[in-house]
Amino acid sequence: MRSRRVATFLLLMIMATFMVARAAADTATTKAPVAAGENQAQPLRVCVLDFATIDTVGDKRFLEQRSRLIDIPPQCTLNDADRKSINSIIQGFVRLIDAWDNTRTNTENRRELASNNAFDRARALELYRTVVQGEARPVVIGAEYLAAYLGQHPEIFSCVDASSVETAMSKLPSESDFPRDFLRRLGAASGVTHLIYGTVSDIRRQEKTFQGYGITTKTTDYQLDVLIRMVDLAGQRVVYGNVYTGRYQERQPVSGSSVDDGVFQALMKSALEQAAEDLCKVAQSGRGGEAATVPARDRDKAEK
Repeated sequence: MRSRRVATFLLLMIMATFMVARAAADTATTKAPVAAGENQAQPLRVCVLDFATIDTVGDKRFLEQRSRLIDIPPQCTLNDADRKSINSIIQGFVRLIDAWDNTRTNTENRRELASNNAFDRARALELYRTVVQGEARPVVIGAEYLAAYLGQHPEIFSCVDASSVETAMSKLPSESDFPRDFLRRLGAASGVTHLIYGTVSDIRRQEKTFQGYGITTKTTDYQLDVLIRMVDLAGQRVVYGNVYTGRYQERQPVSGSSVDDGVFQALMKSALEQAAEDLCKVAQSGRGGEAATVPARDRDKAEK
């Protein structure tokens, strides 16, 4: 009888120990996701800047050489000794010559300024008609396209509006030691970790004609390159860059004709979809710079 009680007591002790161990395991399992969540990397805070085209890049590179003003100090050929020794009438003639020379210099400078303003205005209108009113019109919202595609991955990218970066850029030049560590300060002032910008090439066209079964078909292949770069503001360097080619094909019989105004837009979307997927892989692999690989908990400690 006594041995049966001892056996029952031992069985109860074993069951109680098992239940305590199981409860502890359940508690650890419940807390594990919280701990893992604290150690996950934060999304990259990126800002996509406006895209450039071959026209805008060439305009800036080759047409920014403005005429320099004629820098001549105001003429005053009379010194103190001359004023004491030369007759006042002769001094008046000398001053008249100085004033005439200064007037010529100022007139020429005004003419150059007016010529520069007229040239810049004509150049701006031509560029406007080429980009904004031409087939390259979708480039104007190229940054919005890429930001929208990146926004489909909120666990990787957190897109910041470009206005915050522009505001920070306007304030930083007033600092005494500008441009020292400009990119790092820009990131701290705007809350952005990475900048992304792109340049769009011209459309390439290739036409092929096929004749068979009594029908002549013309196939046109379109290609467009978009050059993308990503800058790590903390590291102050370009951490990734690539060229993405958008492709679009149009096929129609030679006897008929059709106009597709959305070719450039289709090419842009094709290239930027590739860019967004590639940038996601880059950020996940840790090639996007320090901010892409540092867990949130460790990054907070580093910032403190």
